[in-house]
Amino acid sequence: LALFVSGETGEQVNISNDKSTLNATQNIQVNKSEIASLITELKANIEIELANNEDIKNILLSQAQLIENETTEEKPKKEVLKTAINTIQNLLKTVPLAVTAVESSRKLYELIAPLFI
Repeated sequence: LALFVSGETGEQVNISNDKSTLNATQNIQVNKSEIASLITELKANIEIELANNEDIKNILLSQAQLIENETTEEKPKKEVLKTAINTIQNLLKTVPLAVTAVESSRKLYELIAPLFI
């Protein structure tokens, strides 16, 4: 007996009895056009809200570009994505007036988080 069940929320149940073999592959889908749109939004917010902080702005923009490049790959590197989004979020915490950029980075994190699995 072998059983594989997958739900809309990504849960799965695997049952295998006796000498049967069960192989399950998880295919993670993300909306790349939505990610691209959010990256564009994030970059615009960074440009506006960090106009007076060139150093942090440049780091944030380079990390956003890194995420953009990585998410277009067939097999994005999860550690690169994690490090880049964490860098963005941590740096934005140091800029109290970057409210929209923080919100954009939060939404982007939610979209790319499935790629971390």
